[in-house]
Amino acid sequence: MDIITEQQQGENKQYVKPLRAGEGSWSFGKLDNNIASVMLVTDGILNELISPFLLNATDSVAKATGQKKVYNSAAEFLMNPDCVMNNKSFNNPKNILESFLDGDMDRNVFSNCLKNGYSKFFDENLTKRLCDGMAKYSYPVWAIDQITDDKTVVCMMNEQAKVSCQPPAFYSEPDWQGLKTTYEKMVHPENLLMNCLRKIWKVHSRLIQTTMPKSKVRTNLSQKTMLTSSLTIIKTKQKKDKEN
Repeated sequence: MDIITEQQQGENKQYVKPLRAGEGSWSFGKLDNNIASVMLVTDGILNELISPFLLNATDSVAKATGQKKVYNSAAEFLMNPDCVMNNKSFNNPKNILESFLDGDMDRNVFSNCLKNGYSKFFDENLTKRLCDGMAKYSYPVWAIDQITDDKTVVCMMNEQAKVSCQPPAFYSEPDWQGLKTTYEKMVHPENLLMNCLRKIWKVHSRLIQTTMPKSKVRTNLSQKTMLTSSLTIIKTKQKKDKEN
């Protein structure tokens, strides 16, 4: 799955260009490959669900090339007809899609939709593992409810197209907690230093208590003072940065 157009934003990146801006203000992407499905979404859907910030902010390739990554669980749900539109367990698939966009979908329903789509490609065990990975955070169900902007999705599917599945890793859920931790270290490297100092002092304290005679413990209190001072300096710097 690829994003083939660039987001049409104004100079300050705070708004997207409206349709009334005219065709001269728009640019269009093009692919020569055989396409099974094409989706158009509004900017809130794109930035929060289809290509989330965390997925791109911590990826070196995405940052270097500017090519945004696609969150496959969400894209599969919307673009794979076997997930919802051809899902025989639903009497009215359109109502299912509407409940998702409204933020009213139950997490288990979303997981079952993915299960129906993945089961066309993979065996039962692998399908379950992929769906369980998504269900750990149920990011799509959470993310769609965070969007306060308009939510519009247009999807065109060629149900006669023969789609070859990708390797299982392609469909695996991102490690959202790992991505969050990596991003926090990038933005606030001083927090990493503080954590390291705390760990050093905990280990050092245990060594003093278990191996040092009481007569020598007082000598090592100055080392504790040094570590405490280091932490205080870092915290003071953080406070000043926030005030500025």
